[in-house]
Amino acid sequence: MSEADALGKELAEARKELAEARKELAEARKEAAETRKELAEARKEAARLREELAQARRMERSNEALPQLQEGGALLEAVLHTSVAAITMLDTAGRIVSANGRAETILGLTTDELLRRTYNAPEWQSHALDGGPLTDEMTPFAQVMRSGQPVFDVRQAITWPDGRRKLLSINGAPIRNARGEIVSVVCSVNDITQRLRTEQILQRIVESTAHTGQAYIASLVQALGEGLDVRCAFVSEIVGEGDRARSVAVWRDGAAALDFEHALAGTPCAEVVAPRVVFHRRGVAAQFPADPRLREMAAESYLGVPLISSSKRILGLMALISDEPIDETLQPETMLQIFADKVAAEIERKHAEDESRRSATRLRQAARIARLGIWEWDLCTGAVQWSDEMCAIYGVTHADVTGKADDYLDRIHPDDRPEQIALLQKLLDSVNDHSEGASWDGTHEITPSNTAEFRLMRPDGAVRSVSGHAMLTVGPDGKPQRLLGTLLDLTEQKQAEAEREELRSRLLQAQKMESIGRLAGGVAHDFNNLLTAILCCAELGAQRGDGERAQDYFQQITEAAGRGARLTGQLLAFARKQVLEPRVLDLNELVERGIEMLRRLIGAHVEIVWIPARDLGRVKGDAGQIEQVLVNLVVNARDAMPSGGRVTIETADVTLTEDYAHKRTEIEPGEYVMLAVTDTGSGIAPELMSMIFEPFFTTKEAGKGTGLGLATCYGIVKQHRGHLAVYSEPGRGATFRVYLPQAKQPLSPRAATSEVTRPTAGTETVLIVEDYGPVRTMIRELFVDLGYTVLVAQDGEEALETARAHRGAIDILVTDVIMPRMGGKELAAHLVEERPHLRVLYTSGYAENAIVQHGILRPGSAFIAKPYRPSELAERVRVLLDEPPPAGVML
Repeated sequence: MSEADALGKELAEARKELAEARKELAEARKEAAETRKELAEARKEAARLREELAQARRMERSNEALPQLQEGGALLEAVLHTSVAAITMLDTAGRIVSANGRAETILGLTTDELLRRTYNAPEWQSHALDGGPLTDEMTPFAQVMRSGQPVFDVRQAITWPDGRRKLLSINGAPIRNARGEIVSVVCSVNDITQRLRTEQILQRIVESTAHTGQAYIASLVQALGEGLDVRCAFVSEIVGEGDRARSVAVWRDGAAALDFEHALAGTPCAEVVAPRVVFHRRGVAAQFPADPRLREMAAESYLGVPLISSSKRILGLMALISDEPIDETLQPETMLQIFADKVAAEIERKHAEDESRRSATRLRQAARIARLGIWEWDLCTGAVQWSDEMCAIYGVTHADVTGKADDYLDRIHPDDRPEQIALLQKLLDSVNDHSEGASWDGTHEITPSNTAEFRLMRPDGAVRSVSGHAMLTVGPDGKPQRLLGTLLDLTEQKQAEAEREELRSRLLQAQKMESIGRLAGGVAHDFNNLLTAILCCAELGAQRGDGERAQDYFQQITEAAGRGARLTGQLLAFARKQVLEPRVLDLNELVERGIEMLRRLIGAHVEIVWIPARDLGRVKGDAGQIEQVLVNLVVNARDAMPSGGRVTIETADVTLTEDYAHKRTEIEPGEYVMLAVTDTGSGIAPELMSMIFEPFFTTKEAGKGTGLGLATCYGIVKQHRGHLAVYSEPGRGATFRVYLPQAKQPLSPRAATSEVTRPTAGTETVLIVEDYGPVRTMIRELFVDLGYTVLVAQDGEEALETARAHRGAIDILVTDVIMPRMGGKELAAHLVEERPHLRVLYTSGYAENAIVQHGILRPGSAFIAKPYRPSELAERVRVLLDEPPPAGVML
């Protein structure tokens, strides 16, 4: 499965989760609406009952019953003693002259205490219900005396002697004598304290229904806590594995409290979620000693009801805690049960909304991680919505888009736009294909199986590569409703693929060059053995031959072998197996020394411009080899300008970054010194760029070049752990840049040269070990002619036997490094152990650097590379023999 398919699957799952969450939310909202409807009906029924009560009171107050009361004293006495209201009679001075038994209960005084009070005695501590002062004109007695008419439901508050506040509703009526004069006022007093509290609670609850979600629940627990006068009212939901509860809203000690989470075990809450209604009227703290909240509040009573979802799942509980018995006159149990369904619906809706938000968040996160833009086109209204990532892909903000389809279409690359418009139109037209014979009973989705890749244009001119996919939603009427699409940014992916392809191409080229290098090294090794024999024969023949003509032949042989040696040297340089004499160098100084030679070399028709960098860093390398690179590059530049031109040589300190090195596997990031050679010639064709460093590749005419110039440069630079880069445009010249690692060591002193010719003859004993017969024979004759005692062997094992059989001293071992059966290093190790003062000179058709780099020899070992002249070998042997005896030979 591709990355895009995996992301598509994850997106489909997220959409499914979002649809389920939306469905649950719709069900919760439906239940909330039903709850509101039931509450409205309850309010309507309460209003009807209040109207019936008012009508009954009006009938009681009607004058039709008064004559009966006046005529029947017994009936009046019966009414006074059976009335639920406190009935008092006051004289015209406002003194209480009579009171029934209920007056003691409602007014909090004995009959004797009442008969000693007036209606406006300060001891009543009367005041308005809102806490404001109560003027005399506002009292029922004063109103009746002033108007001569009955008054009804005059409300006021009094304070009992024990401090309790009572809310009263008072009706008053005048009693007249036969002359119609008011002789007293009768008042009926009702305690409406509990009724008003209940009305206030209901009002608060009704007001709270204007909210939803968390605000509704918080308002509800506050109303319950204050109205029912309890220490704590709270709603909790079940969490974890069903063994814990976390509060949703808490009202405690007259204020909103911090949420809490607790274990259900050992608490009355565990009984509630059984599920059942639980009412512990007394001693609840003692019954549940493990519950810390009950202990903290010294709880006396507890009432809890379960909260059950529409699917009959236990969501949590709603509960009251009080340090006194909960007042049951307000029917708290019924009140909690009435609102439990509403609270459960709000919690369920909250869960659905939370899940919807989580699904939406996951979808946004997945889209952002995948760089997946999402857009939606409402085909009924024409409105188009973009996700944040969609805007990011297009390089715009939400403020930059108009909400129309043109925002999407106009930003598609002009070359790709017609095709994309055609694909969208094809998707819209596909409704007709799907609708033939179909009966729509709901929405339907049409999803193409393929995706479309195209380019889009950002406002800054940048071009992005994207992959688009769209889905069409069809309504129940068979008409298209909306298009939902995704946009995946492929730009970085395509860039990475291009980089991988470039790296793969570079790797193949490097492997190709390495293979050619190994081949070149192997050919050079074998060829060096042949050249060694030729040079030895030629030089020895010239020394012994007679006649001028023979001397000419030997001279031609020597020159031809020399040219062959130089050719193998170039092959070895390309193969990075050339002998190096590394020193710390100043490239500016190296170029300065050779600039005049370069001018003579390339001729007057080519101008050389030399631009040295100031305070240039140092490099460590072989001066001769680096000079060879410079010469080859300048000569190559000259050949690219047959009609003349300009060659610019410059140096600089540069830093090759991680990004640069990442794209070129053969180089490490770091500090480098750059040597650049730029020409104004014809340039290099793009199709030739990958071949210019291959040995024997040339675009010059036959006989004009070997094809090893740039290959030699390539090998030398690589052997110095450097990097050779080329930039060229046809007709505009080329630039070759050599990057060599900076060296931190001080400059090395310039090597002294000596023209003194050393004597090469001697009388010491030389052990010659060489597996190539012609070379072995020539070397033996050379040293015999020079007066040495010579022992010879064709491999290491034979040499070891020869040395052990020789009774006399052996002063120096001259051995090839790589031989069958036993190599030169192993042979030297055995002989040096037996003859500690033995000197060792290694020789090989491979260069010293290759031998050392492959771990065959240690750095500092005496070594001479093939091909060599007999005189060079004889002088090297003489030098070693003339040095003090070694304390230990470098093997």
